[in-house]
Amino acid sequence: MRTDKADKELLTLLRDCTEALIDGAGLCGVIFEMSRNDKTTYLERARLRDILDTHAPKRAYSVYSWPKGAVKPRIDWLNSLLQRIEGGEQL
Repeated sequence: MRTDKADKELLTLLRDCTEALIDGAGLCGVIFEMSRNDKTTYLERARLRDILDTHAPKRAYSVYSWPKGAVKPRIDWLNSLLQRIEGGEQL
């Protein structure tokens, strides 16, 4: 799926917005808020959800892959995806 922003730019934006997890929401909530606040387009929101659905660890905490509201493991995961992209991998 093509979007205006490259995966690296989208993941960087998501990582930078993750610091402000809304009321303990997960990355899905952050992705929604980014779109609602016009930081991403509908297609970019869909691309981020696709990356999340495809690459996130198995959901070990009900509907979350990480403990609810825990910021650090999410940022660490986003940084690992960014490193993979910088290494030439395509998501």
